[in-house]
Amino acid sequence: MLALVDAYDPYETWISWPCTAFCAFVALNESRGVDLSQVKKEGVIFLALATNIMTERAAKTRGCSAENPWLSAAWKQLEKLLKDPLWKQVRLDQCALNLRSAAGGLHLKPTRIVSTSDDIATALDLRCSADHAHDICQGKAITKRSETYSQEMAELVAKAVMKRVRAARKSGQEEHEGGAMGSARGG
Repeated sequence: MLALVDAYDPYETWISWPCTAFCAFVALNESRGVDLSQVKKEGVIFLALATNIMTERAAKTRGCSAENPWLSAAWKQLEKLLKDPLWKQVRLDQCALNLRSAAGGLHLKPTRIVSTSDDIATALDLRCSADHAHDICQGKAITKRSETYSQEMAELVAKAVMKRVRAARKSGQEEHEGGAMGSARGG
């Protein structure tokens, strides 16, 4: 995967690793005898890859953003990397960007966004307006559906990225067209 990132050297990279291994229910389920060792092992691999990409992108002064649930245990493992002032951290309550359940209700889904981009951090620093109810977002089928970003979120991220690309073009900075956002899936 790093070879692909190196080959295309995208101007912006968006990273989201599976959150299952880092959620609060892991300890609860393990206390009930559920074997999650494979899920946790996979989580460590994904997080190591994310950390490598984030470190490499930041070192090359390329834009990089990552997301995972606000309370994900993964953030503890990224503390050292994120102490660098290059990384901005904000909270996004995804109901503010119309994340909905299968029943049509809004999901709060507090999400931590870390980014080397002021534009992305500013755009996604959104909290719940507290003028609506939230559907519960727990359980495999429900959380699986909530992995997909809303159209509003995808458009907001694309707009922030394009703002950076236009600014880079205007200032004459080199820009690579090869990379970037990947699919509209998250963790």
